[in-house]
Amino acid sequence: MKRIKVFCISILVVSLSVLPLSSSATSYTKDYKIMNNPTATKQQIKDWAEKQNASDLYISLIDEAYDMAVKYEIDPTVMLSQFALETGFCRYGGVIDESYHNPCGLKTSSGGGNYNKKAHMKFDTWEDGFEAQAQHLRLYAGYCHHYRNDCPHECPEILDPRHFKEIGGKATFVSDLSRAWATDIAYGNKLNGMCNQIVNTEIREVEVKKEEEKEESKVEVEEMTTLERIKARILKGHSNDKINYIKDLLFNRDKENLVKEYINKIKNK
Repeated sequence: MKRIKVFCISILVVSLSVLPLSSSATSYTKDYKIMNNPTATKQQIKDWAEKQNASDLYISLIDEAYDMAVKYEIDPTVMLSQFALETGFCRYGGVIDESYHNPCGLKTSSGGGNYNKKAHMKFDTWEDGFEAQAQHLRLYAGYCHHYRNDCPHECPEILDPRHFKEIGGKATFVSDLSRAWATDIAYGNKLNGMCNQIVNTEIREVEVKKEEEKEESKVEVEEMTTLERIKARILKGHSNDKINYIKDLLFNRDKENLVKEYINKIKNK
């Protein structure tokens, strides 16, 4: 009887070990499409990056990476999430550093182990690194002029060192990158989670705009107050020299026209 119980428990343990993971590590609310219009703005990504305590280097490269993604019709949210995940927001800490200009862990054409420094591609510039990343993502999504005729980009040079035909079309959605781009089963889920965070980031530029409008309003009030003082001085009969001096103080043509009316009144007296 004991043997039967032990046998049953063993089967239960084995069964549980092969069940798909249901924790937050493999769950996500949305699976993002790799080839897509931008799902977030540059400012959203910058605000999100700041909240994640991203390095200054990462934040400074957002515009360049975003534009490259758009050029290749990749959703910038996906590409910049991958850039953040693969580099630790440009803090690295792995076998390569920022001198590699490698935003996504791309290896050389011959490849090699994850902990082999020489196995990772070293690009001359960040622009080259981002272009290679975009080309590789585009190839995974199934679009490449090298192997298909539906790519609108005439790339003079393929910078992606692993632009292999056999990976074309393997990943239409971010979740497909798990065990494809990386061996990590939760890789796609991690990227989707970061994409969700970006898309749901409130844009602080709205608040900045409000502050700018408030400041502009304050300046306008001050200018109008100055204008009223100028009007008063003109009406009191200042000389033409002083009137010309007052005119020179005006920066806005519309306000200058208002003062001209008073100047004409004085001259016509």
